Amino acid sequence: MKEEDEEGIGTFLSVHHVAPVPVGAQVEIVATLLWVRDRTVHCAYEVWWEGRRVAYGEQTQKILQKR
Repeated sequence: MKEEDEEGIGTFLSVHHVAPVPVGAQVEIVATLLWVRDRTVHCAYEVWWEGRRVAYGEQTQKILQKR
């Protein structure tokens, strides 16, 4: 989503952990783009293991020009 001369920096992260997962287990992470304004991107995500949602949250990144 970024151009070669851009980089992203995280500005917000929420994590809601709702169930344990064994060490070494493979999980599926599904992210959904909620909105883009100016140079800010906001997504929601869910983490799934064996058909159960085990975590969810939201994340925001600011897109900056590389120096």
